[in-house]
This record gives sequence, C-alpha cells and structure tokens, in this order.
Amino acid sequence: MSAQRERKRDKSYSLGRAWNDIPHVWKGSLYGLFLGLLIILVLPYFWDSSWTFIVSILATIITTMFGAIVGNAIDSREEIKNLMR
Repeated sequence: MSAQRERKRDKSYSLGRAWNDIPHVWKGSLYGLFLGLLIILVLPYFWDSSWTFIVSILATIITTMFGAIVGNAIDSREEIKNLMR
C-alpha cells in the first residue's frame, strides 16, 4: 500500500466536513423546518384561536419551502462561481 493511500485512509471524516458536503438546498429546508417547528411551539402562547394549529402548520410548510428556495439559490450561485473558474 502506498503512503498516499495510507494517508487518505487514516484521514478522519469529521462531522463538520460532513455538514459542509450537504447541499444548501437540504440545509435550508432543515433550517426552515426547525423554524416552523418553533412557530408550532410558540404561536399558541400568543394567539388563542381554533385556527392556531392550522396556521402554524402552514407556516412550517412555507418556511421549509422558503429555506429550500434560498438554499437552491446559494447552490446555484456556487455552481456558477465554479464554472467561471
């Protein structure tokens, strides 16, 4: 086995490096989902209505979609940067 292969094998794969490998569209969706779940937990304390749960579910869907759109825009921007090199 060559020294280069040994270094490659011994190099650890960290959690931060794994997080950086995930596309921004997925990270944005995850951030939006967490924000939506926070809305589901907090909104009933500020708004006492029978519509609270339905509105909070819609807010979760909207924030998840918005996160995916923003993440896709970031991925597209990075892809354009890479193509221009």
